Amino acid sequence: MGYKIVAIERQYGSSGLAVGEAVAQKLGVHCYGREILEMTAKKLNVSPENIEHMEENGHKSLLYDLALLAQSGLTGNGLQADRQVFLEESKIIQDLAAKEKCVIVGRCATGVLAERKDCLKIFIYADIPSRIKTATEKYGVAYEMALQVLKKNDRRRAAFYKNNTEYIWDNWSGYDLCLNSGTLGIDGCVELIISMMQS
Repeated sequence: MGYKIVAIERQYGSSGLAVGEAVAQKLGVHCYGREILEMTAKKLNVSPENIEHMEENGHKSLLYDLALLAQSGLTGNGLQADRQVFLEESKIIQDLAAKEKCVIVGRCATGVLAERKDCLKIFIYADIPSRIKTATEKYGVAYEMALQVLKKNDRRRAAFYKNNTEYIWDNWSGYDLCLNSGTLGIDGCVELIISMMQS
């Protein structure tokens, strides 16, 4: 059975988004990342910034969640604010996967679509020097802060994944393909993904 969807999780600074965008371009399909957050914000009638804040802070406390709910305007429906947001994101991811061939980067898509056999689940990683180079040159992170920023973002992504799926973000056994963009480069990663999509 051929793959229809590419879902990518990635370490911060590993150029996972660039890989996803290049794969989508070669396949002639859409690449979704932050767009899912923006669609979720629109559906819930809150700002994307509020959703990002919830995702960054994860499950803190009941009082914290109530404060976020009040700030964001979400109703809660008995759920923590970040959980409510993730459930909406999950619906959007599932709807996209059901209606079109596409590439989805982040948003726990590999976990959300774990049971889909037509979804190629990928983890992009790289060595620390390569990631620091990307963070400083592409994202404008100060060199002396780069390692701290890498670790902080990886912890946040791991926590977000753990809080919202039954899988572990950096457990490679949960993926179909794990690619080192530090050695393969963006083009090498794209070539391998395309070859699997076409096999």
